[in-house]
Amino acid sequence: MDEEIEISMTDEIVESSTEPKIKEKGYLARDEYTSERFKLELNNLPKYFGFGDLKKKLKLLGVNFVKIKVPKAATHAYVNFRNEEDKEKGLKLLTGWTYRGNRIEVSV
Repeated sequence: MDEEIEISMTDEIVESSTEPKIKEKGYLARDEYTSERFKLELNNLPKYFGFGDLKKKLKLLGVNFVKIKVPKAATHAYVNFRNEEDKEKGLKLLTGWTYRGNRIEVSV
């Protein structure tokens, strides 16, 4: 029962110049919803603040957000909106806003 198995291997390098290049943040050009498209960054937040407190204050201001993301030990946060209209409204409401003694800087 000695069987010989022959394995043939070829090294082929296939190059294609027709392959599309991936654009940075190309997912923003798609038609489907992505929270990246409607995001504001809040800077100059206090060194210590509660996520729940920030969320509550934004709701009291009338900011219609979908999600808030706060990185660990950060003095900034990301606020995501459902559409451009809500984002623009949030930008107007949050520009010049003072939270716990800190004047909040908003960037798109």
